Amino acid sequence: MIRITDTLLDDFSISLFERGVDSIYSALLWEFPELKLAPEDAKEEFLYVLQALLTRGRVKLGMHNQLLEGSIAEQIQAFKDAWPNEDRFDPGLFTYTKSNVVGKKELGLEDWIPGDLVWVDEDGKHWWS
Repeated sequence: MIRITDTLLDDFSISLFERGVDSIYSALLWEFPELKLAPEDAKEEFLYVLQALLTRGRVKLGMHNQLLEGSIAEQIQAFKDAWPNEDRFDPGLFTYTKSNVVGKKELGLEDWIPGDLVWVDEDGKHWWS
Protein backbone atom coordinates (compact mmCIF):
# COMPACT_ATOMS: atom_id res chain seq x y z
CA MET A 1 0.00 0.00 0.00
CA ILE A 2 1.22 3.48 -0.89
CA ARG A 3 0.81 6.28 1.62
CA ILE A 4 0.27 9.71 0.14
CA THR A 5 2.96 12.23 1.10
CA ASP A 6 2.27 15.65 2.60
CA THR A 7 3.34 17.26 -0.68
CA LEU A 8 0.88 15.14 -2.63
CA LEU A 9 -1.88 15.95 -0.13
CA ASP A 10 -1.18 19.63 -0.76
CA ASP A 11 -1.42 18.94 -4.51
CA PHE A 12 -4.75 17.17 -3.96
CA SER A 13 -6.07 20.16 -1.99
CA ILE A 14 -5.14 22.57 -4.77
CA SER A 15 -6.17 20.56 -7.80
CA LEU A 16 -9.38 19.13 -6.33
CA PHE A 17 -10.68 22.23 -4.54
CA GLU A 18 -14.48 22.52 -4.84
CA ARG A 19 -14.75 19.10 -6.47
CA GLY A 20 -16.66 16.16 -5.05
CA VAL A 21 -15.52 13.11 -3.12
CA ASP A 22 -15.38 11.12 -6.35
CA SER A 23 -12.55 13.38 -7.51
CA ILE A 24 -10.27 11.94 -4.80
CA TYR A 25 -10.83 8.43 -6.09
CA SER A 26 -10.43 9.32 -9.76
CA ALA A 27 -7.32 11.40 -9.00
CA LEU A 28 -5.73 8.42 -7.28
CA LEU A 29 -6.26 6.30 -10.38
CA TRP A 30 -5.90 8.72 -13.25
CA GLU A 31 -4.74 12.25 -12.38
CA PHE A 32 -1.63 11.31 -10.42
CA PRO A 33 -0.08 8.59 -12.60
CA GLU A 34 3.15 8.75 -10.60
CA LEU A 35 1.33 6.78 -7.90
CA LYS A 36 0.92 3.78 -10.23
CA LEU A 37 -1.93 2.72 -7.97
CA ALA A 38 -3.75 -0.51 -8.72
CA PRO A 39 -7.56 -0.23 -8.54
CA GLU A 40 -7.66 -2.80 -5.73
CA ASP A 41 -5.50 -0.49 -3.57
CA ALA A 42 -7.48 2.63 -4.41
CA LYS A 43 -10.13 2.11 -1.69
CA GLU A 44 -7.61 2.15 1.17
CA GLU A 45 -5.71 5.09 -0.30
CA PHE A 46 -9.00 6.95 -0.88
CA LEU A 47 -9.95 6.47 2.78
CA TYR A 48 -6.46 7.56 3.87
CA VAL A 49 -6.60 10.75 1.77
CA LEU A 50 -10.15 11.54 2.92
CA GLN A 51 -9.17 11.08 6.56
CA ALA A 52 -6.05 13.23 6.09
CA LEU A 53 -8.03 16.05 4.45
CA LEU A 54 -10.61 15.90 7.26
CA THR A 55 -7.96 15.81 9.98
CA ARG A 56 -6.12 18.80 8.49
CA GLY A 57 -9.38 20.77 8.34
CA ARG A 58 -9.28 21.17 4.57
CA VAL A 59 -12.64 19.48 4.10
CA LYS A 60 -15.74 18.51 6.01
CA LEU A 61 -18.43 16.09 4.90
CA GLY A 62 -21.99 17.09 4.21
CA MET A 63 -25.18 15.94 2.56
CA HIS A 64 -28.35 17.84 1.65
CA ASN A 65 -26.91 21.16 2.90
CA GLN A 66 -26.13 19.72 6.34
CA LEU A 67 -22.67 18.94 7.70
CA LEU A 68 -22.37 15.35 8.87
CA GLU A 69 -22.19 14.78 12.59
CA GLY A 70 -19.79 12.50 14.38
CA SER A 71 -16.06 12.19 14.73
CA ILE A 72 -13.72 11.84 11.79
CA ALA A 73 -13.29 8.17 12.67
CA GLU A 74 -17.08 7.69 12.59
CA GLN A 75 -17.35 9.47 9.24
CA ILE A 76 -14.58 7.32 7.72
CA GLN A 77 -16.29 4.23 9.13
CA ALA A 78 -19.53 5.33 7.45
CA PHE A 79 -17.70 5.26 4.10
CA LYS A 80 -16.23 1.82 4.87
CA ASP A 81 -19.65 0.48 5.85
CA ALA A 82 -21.38 1.93 2.79
CA TRP A 83 -18.70 0.93 0.25
CA PRO A 84 -20.41 -1.23 -2.38
CA ASN A 85 -19.50 -4.81 -3.15
CA GLU A 86 -17.17 -5.30 -6.10
CA ASP A 87 -19.99 -6.52 -8.38
CA ARG A 88 -21.94 -3.28 -7.86
CA PHE A 89 -19.02 -0.83 -7.81
CA ASP A 90 -17.95 1.05 -10.93
CA PRO A 91 -14.78 3.14 -10.44
CA GLY A 92 -15.76 5.35 -13.37
CA LEU A 93 -19.01 6.32 -11.67
CA PHE A 94 -17.75 6.05 -8.06
CA THR A 95 -20.65 7.69 -6.20
CA TYR A 96 -23.21 5.41 -7.82
CA THR A 97 -23.69 1.66 -7.67
CA LYS A 98 -25.21 -0.52 -10.29
CA SER A 99 -28.76 -1.15 -9.18
CA ASN A 100 -30.13 -4.66 -9.25
CA VAL A 101 -33.47 -3.15 -10.21
CA VAL A 102 -33.16 -1.60 -13.66
CA GLY A 103 -35.39 1.44 -13.90
CA LYS A 104 -35.45 2.09 -10.14
CA LYS A 105 -33.55 5.25 -10.88
CA GLU A 106 -33.01 6.88 -14.26
CA LEU A 107 -30.05 4.73 -15.33
CA GLY A 108 -30.46 1.89 -12.85
CA LEU A 109 -27.97 3.57 -10.54
CA GLU A 110 -28.11 4.29 -6.82
CA ASP A 111 -26.14 6.83 -4.80
CA TRP A 112 -24.14 5.17 -1.99
CA ILE A 113 -21.89 7.83 -0.47
CA PRO A 114 -22.76 8.93 3.08
CA GLY A 115 -21.54 12.49 2.41
CA ASP A 116 -19.76 14.69 -0.09
CA LEU A 117 -16.90 17.15 0.30
CA VAL A 118 -17.36 20.59 1.78
CA TRP A 119 -14.08 22.42 1.22
CA VAL A 120 -12.84 24.89 3.82
CA ASP A 121 -10.77 27.82 2.50
CA GLU A 122 -8.15 29.87 4.38
CA ASP A 123 -10.87 32.18 5.73
CA GLY A 124 -12.99 29.29 7.01
CA LYS A 125 -15.62 29.70 4.29
CA HIS A 126 -17.34 26.48 3.20
CA TRP A 127 -17.45 25.54 -0.49
CA TRP A 128 -19.96 22.76 -1.16
CA SER A 129 -19.14 20.33 -3.95
